[in-house]
Amino acid sequence: ETLIRSGHDAGMTQVSLETNALLFKDAHRVESLKEAGLSDTFVSFHSHRKVDFEKLTGVPGSYSDVIMGVKNLLKAGVPVHLNHVISTVNLPHLEEGARWLCDTFPGVSEVTLSVVAVLGAAVENLSLVPSLRELASPIGCAIDIFTAGGITATIPGPCGVPQCVLPEHQEAFVNERLRLASPETLLTAASDRVYGPQCKSCLKRSWCHGLWSGYGRLFGFEELVPFQAPTEHNTGSKRQEHP
Repeated sequence: ETLIRSGHDAGMTQVSLETNALLFKDAHRVESLKEAGLSDTFVSFHSHRKVDFEKLTGVPGSYSDVIMGVKNLLKAGVPVHLNHVISTVNLPHLEEGARWLCDTFPGVSEVTLSVVAVLGAAVENLSLVPSLRELASPIGCAIDIFTAGGITATIPGPCGVPQCVLPEHQEAFVNERLRLASPETLLTAASDRVYGPQCKSCLKRSWCHGLWSGYGRLFGFEELVPFQAPTEHNTGSKRQEHP
């Protein structure tokens, strides 16, 4: 609260908080932080299923507390942006979860669809890491569900899938939004990232973060299909650029 108030008093127009929302089960705490200058929140919410949620958080009882926390934030008028990290645990229920989120948290403004990174604890638990092939259809369907529900669906840069995985949903990618808004801006390369040999010919290579190197070692690069300029010669596996 002290940090939020200090930022607000210093003239910051936006003071955001990344949180698991556990403590916001107390509505008084929400009101206190809002009064201090809290402008919006980025809340981790990884499954609508209690058993999967608490398996991923490792905190028994956290499911109901976080739901209450999100509802308290929305009730207080504090904008909520959810972060949903996809793993093999919640992937089978992603579409169902998207509908549940739309129904349960209708005031949520945006949902970021991240993917578990092959870093840290995940390196010792590689079974949590889904392949791009497994991710493509469920993420695409979830984007459509969120969009229909009035919620912005976002695929982040390093923490999301490459743009070639979802060619029909380019509007959901942060990198694509940045490219269209400011085409002269250069993408800052993230560390520990790799590209397939076919990526050299991709039209969006300069705006792509590639893959975590651990993912490349685990699954290889055959799933990546580069964007190509649309010509009569572009056939087969080469993916054409979308306007």
